[in-house]
Amino acid sequence: MDAANYVLARQLAGVVFFVDLLLYLPYASVCLGAGYWGSGHARVLRIVAPIWGAASLALILGVYPLIATVALWLLFRHYYIANRWKNAFRGGGAPGFMSHWTAMYLALFEIARCLDGSAELASRVRLMSNVDLGIILLCSGTYKALSGYLRGEGMEYGLANPFWSYWFGWFKKRRPSHLVFRIQDIWAPTAQILTGACLLVGTVVPAIRVTGAVLCILSFAYLIPMVRLGRLAVLMMIPPLWFMPELGFALPEPFARALPSIATPHAVITMLVAATIAFIAILPVVKVMQYLNLFAKIELPKPFQRALTWYANRVPIIMWRVFTPDVTNFFIRISRIDRATGERTPIVHDDTTYSYRDRAQWRRSMRFLHVTESIALTTVFTTLKYFKSQRELFEQRLRDYAATLGEGAALVEFEYDEQFDFVPVTRFTVDLATGDLDEMRLIPDFDYSAPAKYSHIKETAGFGTYAPSTQDR
Repeated sequence: MDAANYVLARQLAGVVFFVDLLLYLPYASVCLGAGYWGSGHARVLRIVAPIWGAASLALILGVYPLIATVALWLLFRHYYIANRWKNAFRGGGAPGFMSHWTAMYLALFEIARCLDGSAELASRVRLMSNVDLGIILLCSGTYKALSGYLRGEGMEYGLANPFWSYWFGWFKKRRPSHLVFRIQDIWAPTAQILTGACLLVGTVVPAIRVTGAVLCILSFAYLIPMVRLGRLAVLMMIPPLWFMPELGFALPEPFARALPSIATPHAVITMLVAATIAFIAILPVVKVMQYLNLFAKIELPKPFQRALTWYANRVPIIMWRVFTPDVTNFFIRISRIDRATGERTPIVHDDTTYSYRDRAQWRRSMRFLHVTESIALTTVFTTLKYFKSQRELFEQRLRDYAATLGEGAALVEFEYDEQFDFVPVTRFTVDLATGDLDEMRLIPDFDYSAPAKYSHIKETAGFGTYAPSTQDR
């Protein structure tokens, strides 16, 4: 790997992580503190924010990058991976996954540099990241292709949805069958499949790998002004720099400092190299298991299923469902209801929250304009798609989310609107004083818990597995 390319990638990641922290700060007490994580995190946040900020700046400036990358890796593992099933934050979704993924590989590169002056270990880590990223993109594209994109069910929902689109006002005026949507429905999975294939073939044909890296950068650069993915699109443009020819530049590092190399026995290096090979070998096995579980409702023999699922959750290895209709084909409006008058005051609304013209709304809107908040709110309402038999789980998640809105003991109403026309389907009212939850169906025969038209979502045996539940086999 070209040293300048790696340094540039590390610096750009530091910029992204630092900006992301700044965007979290206006409502950090909710997303990183007591709101989602309980009272104990109110104190933890006072430590987390300075460490996060200092480590991000250290990546930019080159000040002990090994310490900085490991610190961010551990922080992100806590917030984005280890607890992603335990609260409404939901691990920050795909943006959280990629923040952790990027920090993890940066830490592995720094560890390799410190332990092995021959660069053999760093070379193996690069190969490992190459295969990993290639399979992530290949699976993301494949999932989109199998879930409706190639049949005209895909990008149009997200582009017309205030949760995900900067230009939803323009897109929702177009027909769902508009040529603009159809082109993007075909391009999105095709580009990801091609990118993933090029990166994987590029492990033996370097010129093809460069093609995949360029395609990855261009594809996600296109998404930056189009959809509200936060740092996800930018992060997806950074690892490809590891596979590019020498660019020959990076940001200045006037305060650069590094830990000295450690004289490491060759046997240790050999073991670490073997670990990277083992990861590469196990990765496709895990993916085959996930595809069999999800698409064919087939489980492996119990010991293998349990062991591979445990391993996949710890790494983690997931199946990307980013921007598929199951999560983009509805929109939630939230209102505060006055107990005495019944008057509704919008908390989340397409005409206020997502209107950049109304500066008075900016401060309140900061929370909901962040992509991880769109993911948190969306996953509350997809609970019944993933766990249809567990109504109580959905209701508890809705109460927990309502409690984070800072509305005291008010009544909070969640209006579920069907896309493409924002037709109100049902309203849920949470009484924050008593915890009571009422539902008023506006379209009685509409099943908001049903998967999207071409979806392969099935109720699973539990969190962190794609194996079907006993009632869905």
